[in-house]
This record gives sequence, C-alpha cells and structure tokens, in this order.
Amino acid sequence: MKVLDKNKLTQVLSFINTYQAMNGKSPTCRVIMKELKFSNTGIVYRYVKRLEETGAIEKTEHGGISIPTNLMLSGTTKAPLVGDIACGDPILAIENIEAVVDLPVAIFGKGNFRLYHAKGDSMIDIGIYDGDLIVAKPSDTADEGDVVIAIVEDSATVKRYYKRNNKVVLHPENKDYKDIIVDNCIIQGIVKKVIHNI
Repeated sequence: MKVLDKNKLTQVLSFINTYQAMNGKSPTCRVIMKELKFSNTGIVYRYVKRLEETGAIEKTEHGGISIPTNLMLSGTTKAPLVGDIACGDPILAIENIEAVVDLPVAIFGKGNFRLYHAKGDSMIDIGIYDGDLIVAKPSDTADEGDVVIAIVEDSATVKRYYKRNNKVVLHPENKDYKDIIVDNCIIQGIVKKVIHNI
C-alpha cells in the first residue's frame, strides 16, 4: 500500500470537519476529490479509510462518513453570506447577500450572524487568512480589544478596536500594516469565529 501524505491527510480531515459544520452533512468522496484536487475517488477512499482507522472519523452503516449529532441541521441558525470584507486596506462597503448558510448552534451558538469573505492579510497573526469566512455578530458597539467589522468613510475593514486619546484606533494583527487612526467609525459587527478556506 502506498504511503499516504500526512499533510494531505490533515487537509482531508479539516475539509470534512469544515464541510460538516457548514452543511450539516458529510461530504462524499467525489466532493472531497473535487475540492482537494485528487485525481480519483479511489485515492480519497484510502485517505478516508486511514482517518477511520485512526479514530478521527467514523463511518455509517452504508459506508458514508458519519456526522456528529451536534452538527446535524436540526440544531442550526441561518446566517447570510454578505460579501467581501477587507483584512488589509479598507474596501467599499457594499453588501450583497450571496447565500444563506446553516451554522450549527452547538459550535456558533444562537443569535444573528453574518458571514464575510476575508480579503487580505492584515489579520493573519490571529488566524484570519485571505479567503477565510468570517462569522460576525451584528453590533453597533464594541469593547476595547474586540475584533470588529468597521466602516471608515464608506469603506469596510476588519481590525482590532481600541480608543486612544479620543481617537479610534483600528489595529491590524500583522506587523507589516500600520494602525488606522480616525476620529470615529461605524461598528457593524464583532468577529466571533473564522472558518478556514482549506
């Protein structure tokens, strides 16, 4: 039997977990093949089988990948995916609902959420990467140190929020970027979780 690539094995498990969290069901081998660019489903099957052997996942009686009961769609909250948000220089704040996503309550909790595509690398030191999905709770106020969705002169950005000397400081989590310092800004939401784009 061919030796399986450990990094690819980790990618497969991460994709399965993310897919389950986002969809309330497990991906098929064909879905995994397409998303992770395997050449055929037979290779995917070998990786899935190895994950089962190590106890990382379980299989159903029909051979599919079992989903934890707390991720099933019966315990979900709906959240709109409303477009891009800058993790870098602010970009024009235009919200267009692209989709409505079911988020498992067991992971995200109850309440209203909005999802945004992260664009840029100014928040990479806290694990927000270009292409990730940001899960934010709508709010027009923030506490010191919160990671916020902020509107500055009609442009939106994700930064850590501080108040200093009657100014608003929007702090990037990447040493290559400088603070954005403004008299005021509009807070649209508080970042609660990030779903990585693998």
